[in-house]
Amino acid sequence: MIKKSKARQRWFTPTAIVALAAGLRLWRAGAQSLWLDEAFSVLLAQRSLPDIVAGTAQDTMPPLYYFLLHASLTVGRSEIFARLPSAMWGIVTVLAVFGLAHELFGHRVAALAACLLAVNPFHIFYAQEARMYTQLAALSTLAAWFFLRGWRRQQARDWIGFAVAATLMMYTHNLAILGLLALDAFALLRWRRLRTVWRALILVHLAVGIAFLPWLAFLPGQVARVSNSFWVTRPSLLEPLLVLVQFLFGHALPMWAAIAALVVALYAVALFTYIAVRRRMPTAEAREAVLFTLTLLYVPLLASFAISSVRPMFLARTLVVSSVGVVLLVAWGLTRVPRAVRLAFLITGAAITITSLGNYYFNPVFSKPPMREAAHYLAEYYQAGDVAIHTSDGSYLPFAWYAPQIEHRFLTGDPDYEEETTRGRTGRIAGIEPLPLEAAVAGQERLWLVVALDHNIEHQLALKSRFDARYLLLGSTDVGGILIYLYAPE
Repeated sequence: MIKKSKARQRWFTPTAIVALAAGLRLWRAGAQSLWLDEAFSVLLAQRSLPDIVAGTAQDTMPPLYYFLLHASLTVGRSEIFARLPSAMWGIVTVLAVFGLAHELFGHRVAALAACLLAVNPFHIFYAQEARMYTQLAALSTLAAWFFLRGWRRQQARDWIGFAVAATLMMYTHNLAILGLLALDAFALLRWRRLRTVWRALILVHLAVGIAFLPWLAFLPGQVARVSNSFWVTRPSLLEPLLVLVQFLFGHALPMWAAIAALVVALYAVALFTYIAVRRRMPTAEAREAVLFTLTLLYVPLLASFAISSVRPMFLARTLVVSSVGVVLLVAWGLTRVPRAVRLAFLITGAAITITSLGNYYFNPVFSKPPMREAAHYLAEYYQAGDVAIHTSDGSYLPFAWYAPQIEHRFLTGDPDYEEETTRGRTGRIAGIEPLPLEAAVAGQERLWLVVALDHNIEHQLALKSRFDARYLLLGSTDVGGILIYLYAPE
C-alpha cells in the first residue's frame, strides 16, 4: 500500500503541472487578434498541401508546422483553432521537460523544472502564437530526452525516438540544427564515453540526413534569402544577456519589473552556472547531467550569436532549446542553494512572472494590435463599390483573413517590397500584389485607407499625405492605434 501511495503521488505531481500548463496556454487563447506573422501562417496554411510546400519553399521555413495548422483550420476558422497546434505543443514541451529533467536529476528537479516551464511567460506567449516555435521547443526537448536515454542505455528504441524527433524538428525550423549542435557538442566533450556509442550516433545522424533529403533542394535558397535580406541587425554583446531574461520572464514587463527581472535572471543564471562549473559533483552521472544542461543552454545561444556577427539571425524565439536549458539549470540550481536563497528567488520570480502574465493577458500596451476589431469595423461600414487600401502589410494580411469579403489592395512604394526583403517576399507569398495608387482607386466610389504605423512609418505617412491632398476626407476612426480613413475620390 505504501508503494502504491508513493506511485500515485509521483503521478499526481506531473499531472497537476500539465493541467496548470494546459490552463495557462488555452485560457484566452482567442482573446487577442492575429497579427502579421500569424496572419501569414493562417493564409498559407489554408491552402492545399502541395501549395503549402510551394509557398514554404519560396519562404524561409520548412512546411511541417503549416501541415498541422492546415489540419486545425479544417476543424474551425478562428483564433483558437489557429493557435491550437501551438498550445498543444506547448503542453507537450512541459511533459518533455519533466521527462528530460527526471532523466538528468531525478523527480524533485523534474517537478520544479516542469512547474517553472508551466508558468513561464515566454513559453506561454508562443503557445498562443500561430507560429512554429513551441513545436520546435517540444521536438527539440524530446530529441534531447531520447538522445540522453540512448546515450546512457544504448537501446535501439531510444535512438529511433531521437531520430524521429530530430527529423521532425528539422522539418519545423531551419535553425533546429542548433539543438543538434548542442547534443553533438555534449558528445564530443564526453569523448571517452563517445568511443562506445559513436557507431549509433553516426547511424542516427545518417538517418536524419536521409529523411531530410527531400527538403535539401530548397534549403540553399532559403539560407540565401535569410543571409541577403533578413531584417535582424547584428546583435550587441548585451543581447544574449537580455535573451536570458526573456527566457525566464517574457517581454510584457513595465520598466520597474524589467529591471528586477534583469537582476534576478542574470544573478540566478550566473550563480547556478558557477555552481555547476566549480562545485565538485558526487558522481560521474551527476557531472554528466550538469554538462548536458550547460551545453543545451549555452551552445545554441553562443553559436547563434557567433553566426550573427557575420550574418545577423539572432532572435530569442529561434533559441527555444536554450530556454529549456535555462529552465533546467535554474530548477537544478535551486536545489543546490540554501533555503533562504531559494525562497528569495521563488518569491521575487513569482511576483515578476505574475506581472508579466497579467500584462500579457490583460494590458493593451503589451497586447497584439486589435486587427480583428479594426477589420470588423471596416466590414460593418463597407459598401459595394468601396475599396480598402492598406499602407502596410501589417494590416493587409490580418484584414484579408478577418474580412475576406472586402476588396483589399496594397500600394506600391513600400521599401520592403521594392527591395525584395524577407518581409516583402513573405507578403507576396501570402498573396500581396502591390498596385500603383491610380490602379488601386480606379472606378471606386469610396476609398477606405487603413494605416497601421508598424514599419516604414515615413513611407506610410507620405501615402496618407497624398490621400489628403487628392481626395476629400469624409471621416476617420482610431481602433486601438489602427487608423481608418474614409475618402471620396476626385
